[in-house]
Amino acid sequence: MSTDSLQTPPINIDVNTYRRIRKAIGILGFALPIVLISFSIIPYFPTQVQPSISDYYYTNLRELFTGCLCAVGLFLIRYQGHKNPNFFKNDSKLTNIAGAMAFGVALMPTTPPNCEAKIYSIIPYCDDRLG
Repeated sequence: MSTDSLQTPPINIDVNTYRRIRKAIGILGFALPIVLISFSIIPYFPTQVQPSISDYYYTNLRELFTGCLCAVGLFLIRYQGHKNPNFFKNDSKLTNIAGAMAFGVALMPTTPPNCEAKIYSIIPYCDDRLG
């Protein structure tokens, strides 16, 4: 028996890469609300639990919120899923749209709760249409 027949077949690197990307998207998406709420519950951390995820944009957890959403958006845009002629079954196009929307939520979140405070957003106006 030769040693070549005992070797395992080569691992398809592309398949493992896509599995890792999908796993990273799921972990980030699942962990974001848990981490934000956990940091809000810590007694000496100056943030209260917010009524929505987007409200964390106007707290001191803004960098964590926007960083995680941008990472999810980047992973979704780079993910090349199954291509299908039917638009609603085309993973590649739908994940590109979802990634662009994740960037949109990260950069233009909900309406600011306090218009007198400084607004850190791409659109620095306090208007109901912002959210």
